[in-house]
Amino acid sequence: MADFQPALSKAGSWTVGDSQFDENGKFVSIKLPLESIHDFCNHLMTMADDTSKHKTIKTWNYDTKKAEEVQGIVVSFKGQDGQYGPFGNINPQKLSSGADQPF
Repeated sequence: MADFQPALSKAGSWTVGDSQFDENGKFVSIKLPLESIHDFCNHLMTMADDTSKHKTIKTWNYDTKKAEEVQGIVVSFKGQDGQYGPFGNINPQKLSSGADQPF
């Protein structure tokens, strides 16, 4: 197995917390270091260009108020439960692309 090569130069993080808008529910907060934003965008673009990464996903259509299936990508991050709720790092495995160039 090859050594892990991170997609981001510096890892980001995510947390889940209670809704801040007087609603029952949760929100996800994603924090990315400025130096990793281009890396993350490149990672997303590589996934968008690689059809083997495409999946049928469900998303909510606010106009029709129904779920609909669309083609998309899934970005997953490891996490764990902590004292203040679920949290984890953002630094997926680097994918190879034709041009690993920043924007």
